Amino acid sequence: MANKRPERAQLDGQVAVVTGGGRGIGRATAIRLAEAATSVMVSARTESEIVETAKAGLDHFVRNLAAELDGRGLSIRAHMFYPGVVDTSMQRRIRHHSTEQFSDSDRFQRYHEQGVLRPPEEPAALIWWLATPMAAEFHGRAVSIDDAKIHRRLADDLGVSHFGGREA
Repeated sequence: MANKRPERAQLDGQVAVVTGGGRGIGRATAIRLAEAATSVMVSARTESEIVETAKAGLDHFVRNLAAELDGRGLSIRAHMFYPGVVDTSMQRRIRHHSTEQFSDSDRFQRYHEQGVLRPPEEPAALIWWLATPMAAEFHGRAVSIDDAKIHRRLADDLGVSHFGGREA
């Protein structure tokens, strides 16, 4: 739904700091402020709370952006895309750092050793698909490369048995 707040209720160009933004009132406040075009900085007790709040805020943003584009009659698609963990040059550099230099370097090294890193071509193929008419109903929605339903749909649309080395 497009943002229907009066102009004087908009907070364009403002910055808000939300403490306790990982859940409850703080999370709802951070999302509401982000919807009002505010730059929001969030603090929370855990990193996962911050990530989940950011994802929720981005999801609201892309839905509002899609509605705004549609309302103006613009033929532009808006998607929010979560690519998963991709084997990029940045990933390779991180894996060579010590945990003192980069606290999550051991986690990324495990991803590499377990073979869970995706090649960059896999998210690129999904992004391409989202831009085609085959995926028009995903306009304004968040899409995760880890969603099995997305894998099946993409494989069906492309006429292949699986997508990205994973069974559909």
